[in-house]
Amino acid sequence: MAEINLTQEEANILTAMEKRRANEDHSDFPMRGQAVTLPLQSTDKREQFLLDLSRARIDLQKVKMQNRGAAGGSARQTRSRRRPASQSG
Repeated sequence: MAEINLTQEEANILTAMEKRRANEDHSDFPMRGQAVTLPLQSTDKREQFLLDLSRARIDLQKVKMQNRGAAGGSARQTRSRRRPASQSG
């Protein structure tokens, strides 16, 4: 795969760009040890992206989301976060 070098400004623009689903395929949220890759595209359909969803273990409080360019570019953003636990009472 060809190496694509982006400036920080270009990476920021791609990260901030509004993205939509590239198709209407249905995908279930991944279970333990599984991953799902969803194709996305910019609203003007000029840029293609892939959204990776994976779950290493069953932990409903933790989700990893990674958004990457379809061309395998070096602009990569990974978020791993814990959702706040619901409060009872």
